[in-house]
Amino acid sequence: MDDDYLRKDFDIGKLTIPKIKKILIENGITEFPTRAKKDQLIEIFKENIGLIRKKKKEEKKKEESRSKNIYQEGRSSIIELEVNKRDGEGGEYTSGRYGDKDVKGGKDVDIKDVKGDIKDHKDQKGEKFISINKQTPSQTILPHPSPPSHNSSFLDSLTAHLRSTSRRRKSLEDIGKDKGKVIVDVDSGVSDTLFFNSQNDINKKDDKRLIIPSPNHTPSKSRSLYFLLIPSLLLLIPLYFLLPYCTNGDLICLPPPKNGKVINGKLICDNGFILKKSFLREKCIKDSKEIRMLKKINSIINELEILKGDYKYGLVKDYKKKISEVIGDGREGNDKDTRDINKEHPKKGIQDKEYINSIIEILRHSSKVKFDKDLIYAVNHKITLKSFIRHYSLKAFYLLLLISLITLIFYIFYKRRQGILEKKYSSQKIVKEILNILLRQLIISSKNTRFPGFVYVDHLKDVFLVEKGLWEMVKENVEKNSNVKKGEIENKETWEWVGPYVENGV
Repeated sequence: MDDDYLRKDFDIGKLTIPKIKKILIENGITEFPTRAKKDQLIEIFKENIGLIRKKKKEEKKKEESRSKNIYQEGRSSIIELEVNKRDGEGGEYTSGRYGDKDVKGGKDVDIKDVKGDIKDHKDQKGEKFISINKQTPSQTILPHPSPPSHNSSFLDSLTAHLRSTSRRRKSLEDIGKDKGKVIVDVDSGVSDTLFFNSQNDINKKDDKRLIIPSPNHTPSKSRSLYFLLIPSLLLLIPLYFLLPYCTNGDLICLPPPKNGKVINGKLICDNGFILKKSFLREKCIKDSKEIRMLKKINSIINELEILKGDYKYGLVKDYKKKISEVIGDGREGNDKDTRDINKEHPKKGIQDKEYINSIIEILRHSSKVKFDKDLIYAVNHKITLKSFIRHYSLKAFYLLLLISLITLIFYIFYKRRQGILEKKYSSQKIVKEILNILLRQLIISSKNTRFPGFVYVDHLKDVFLVEKGLWEMVKENVEKNSNVKKGEIENKETWEWVGPYVENGV
């Protein structure tokens, strides 16, 4: 069958199941069920036929390239040529050998065995050259030199080729490193770089090998120091936040930042500097009056808008605020601190007053706020997430409280009704038992005169041991019954059966 199945007009359905499996396995396709049907195998074949054809074409190309390669086993001797570069001239040929004659001088040179090693020779001028004997297993005899006329023309062309080659070579050591070593086949007169390129590929593969570190490798001292420093720094970070500022020459404390002083345990910046809190520590930075004023105005407007939003949600009673409360510098509540600061900075109070007046003047010209005598309020309102959650949380709480109250009322009514029904049921049951007792008492008294025909009400109450409310209901129901006669003997209430005789009881 050969490769007939690769043809596009080939009918795979003509083949048997074993043959189809054989074709698939030969082409590396083994992922099919062992008991697959013919239709399944045909589908697998059709899915992979493109890859199979591509693979076969690549194999044919490789075979053709191998058959066309002129450098096979049994080829003629190969001579590697090297030219020593000379100053002034383009270099003169000094390293070639052809047959039994010296190429330049025409002197006889002994040729060693075909499998001989590379040897260094010297010509008459003392220049070195390399002679590489052929390395084929068969000992092919080199042809005899051609006549002088033919030999001279060959030498001219070869010398020109060698001169162009010598421009790219500088030393003997570059031959092994160069990727483009020139190998000349004497019979064909063609250069090739296949052999040396293959050697370079092998060297590249060797370079890619993994370098396994020595098991005796120990970490450096600097690395071990890092491992010791990291835990110590982690331990010092909490202390950094807990330590106070140095005031009275404490041993364990933090020095105040530049342009800052500690007054009554608080960090106060010098005139022209403001306090800024960072992640690690507080610091005093240069005060920019305009920037600070703009930030203050924006914060006031934002605060008033949030206040009005809270008022709309019913979280506060009024959306207006006093100007002194809004534009306060945060030191109004502590008069002692204010006095201490004024002692340190006499001009501080005057500067603060000018600063506050500037802010009020800017706010008066702003369209976002309005003044009402000594009160100030925002035109717009702003709803923060905190206010939103608080408002609807309160609404949900009130709604839940109302639902709980209604549920409690219904539950109370339900339980009360259930109690009434239970009392009614219990009273009916007790009334029935009392009627049976009165009937049996009448029967016993008719047979034995020692027993009276009536029963004291208090005796019956002590027999059933029911609560007062239930007994009142029972007493009322018994007295309503027409078969029972109410009496009184010795100032005690009595009940007596006066109805018909019932054999099985009431």
